[in-house]
Amino acid sequence: MDSEKFLQPTSKLSVRFNLVLIMLLLWTLSQLLIPVKFFSYGMILNYEYLKVAIPATGIVVSTLLYINRLKLNNNLWPFALFNILVLIIIAVKYIFMEPEIGVFQESAKYIIWSIAVFLLFPSVFNSLYKVKIFLRFSTALIVLFFVFIILAVFYLNLDTLYFSNGRLELFYGNPLYLGGIFYSLLCISLILRELSDSNFEKSILLMVVVLSMWVIYMAHARTFMLATLGIYLSYNFNIGRNLKKVSFVIFFILLSFVFIYIIFSESIDLNKLSSNRLLIWAEVMSGNLNYIQLLLGNYSDSGYIKETISQSGIGVKQTFQRFATDNSYIEIFINTGAIGLILFVLGLKKLFPIGMIKEFKKIDREARLVRVLSLAYGVLMSIVITGFFYGSFPSIGNTINSIVFPVVVSIILLLRRHIIVIRRLK
Repeated sequence: MDSEKFLQPTSKLSVRFNLVLIMLLLWTLSQLLIPVKFFSYGMILNYEYLKVAIPATGIVVSTLLYINRLKLNNNLWPFALFNILVLIIIAVKYIFMEPEIGVFQESAKYIIWSIAVFLLFPSVFNSLYKVKIFLRFSTALIVLFFVFIILAVFYLNLDTLYFSNGRLELFYGNPLYLGGIFYSLLCISLILRELSDSNFEKSILLMVVVLSMWVIYMAHARTFMLATLGIYLSYNFNIGRNLKKVSFVIFFILLSFVFIYIIFSESIDLNKLSSNRLLIWAEVMSGNLNYIQLLLGNYSDSGYIKETISQSGIGVKQTFQRFATDNSYIEIFINTGAIGLILFVLGLKKLFPIGMIKEFKKIDREARLVRVLSLAYGVLMSIVITGFFYGSFPSIGNTINSIVFPVVVSIILLLRRHIIVIRRLK
């Protein structure tokens, strides 16, 4: 199989694709710009709602543009059931519980996110060439945004934070949010390097990767440090030979012993080490749940009241609320219960078909597509890891959802379809 032909455009980019591309970039721009903390109270009051309104509108419009091209992968049936379950939960809440509007918004965003990531974007990015175009624009957007904002801060002499408690946060007031942006930049730069044919572009992207790792380190974003390690280990495990795979198994065993020591060591404060996450999780899960709430979710509104703090220190209640616990899986459990969590995790598992990389190794002489697929798997695995310590998905906020998730899912489903075609031809 000639991977060069596989990466070349088969036709001109349509107007429809360009419109969706613009909407995706606007979604990313809204996640970069709107959380910036040096804006005034009046500005935040007027535009804060756009952080969710822009992606939600973009997803709806893009879905309508591609309505005749949408294809649901048969292997992703758990996500279809998950969406049906969410609709049932919304009806139950509305009829019997009458909770605050934030509870409905969170459930609706689950549906919008699932449609976008598993139905819309795989239909839009139906070639690696389109993925490459999107990644180029996204990388340029993030880099140029930070260059422009930093220059504006210096030129206008704005009073904004760069470090807080020794952690780099620039102008976000949240080092983990900054880490999430540069983690996204790291992931898309790595994938784009594999798709690129230009040595110059690869050299630039390598510098972007190093810069992203430095920012993640300076922000002390341990969640994304662990995610970066997950990318490296997963990627090398998939492309490595048996000896290398054995070495990684040994590494994981040693790492497990380290975690066990940390957990059972009395001299280490696990809650402090986790930035109070253990206390938050324990508090969230300590409520008395009846059987209905256990199966379909807890309907408490207490976790939805959030504020954005302006430069003047005045809090602005966020227009669209979410149940934030710094754990994606606990959030899913709280909102959709045990059934929803099982369906969601089963859907994620379906994205990791056994033996797919081995099949590509047999047909891809240059091993280029093997590297692309292995990297996509590595990034997806790292996102799954971040979910244990950061409520990054399912959500239509943050750049992980506007760039990274759509790209890796599209690549995996695209190459899976390619394998199926080859099987039929044999």
